[in-house]
Amino acid sequence: MKKVLVAAFALVSLTASAQKGTLLVAGNVSLETSKSPDVPNDEKSTSFDFNPTVGYQFNDNWTAGVVAEVGTTKNTSNTNVVTKYSSFGVGPFVRYTQTLSNIFSLYGQLQGVFGTSKVGSTKVGTSTAIALTPAAFINLKNGFGLNFDFGGLGFSSTKPTGGSASTGFGVTFGKTMNIGIQKNFSLTKKK
Repeated sequence: MKKVLVAAFALVSLTASAQKGTLLVAGNVSLETSKSPDVPNDEKSTSFDFNPTVGYQFNDNWTAGVVAEVGTTKNTSNTNVVTKYSSFGVGPFVRYTQTLSNIFSLYGQLQGVFGTSKVGSTKVGTSTAIALTPAAFINLKNGFGLNFDFGGLGFSSTKPTGGSASTGFGVTFGKTMNIGIQKNFSLTKKK
């Protein structure tokens, strides 16, 4: 039993060090469209969100970097009134990863995003969001793989221009699911 534990620890140590000194590039994209014939003006809505992440994996388990959130929504009524919303946010993140095998890793990511939102070209508010998310990474091939998370803990504060801030706290374990892609690029030259 002792030999099996030592061998398992050695395997985890060897696979975990594979990420040291690499550049992490990850993200997810969503596109949603809906039509609501029951609301006044028969509204159609289309939303697009893009969430890129770039970080440096500076040791066997820790990654630090920058995360961004870009979103647009376009609402169109049957009277051809078009309303466009947009949002942009950026902030730091830190991730702790525990590699379990060559294929499977678990990680926790803490991030903060500071952003603004607009209707048309008019700024309508600012926002701050902090989230702690546990997730899993499945390595498909050569550091390219899929990330899966099923919710987490979050705090947000939104302040409309000229108004008072509203805050919220949420626990969404099992309520949401996100799937993203990730690639680790080596920053050291192969000998």
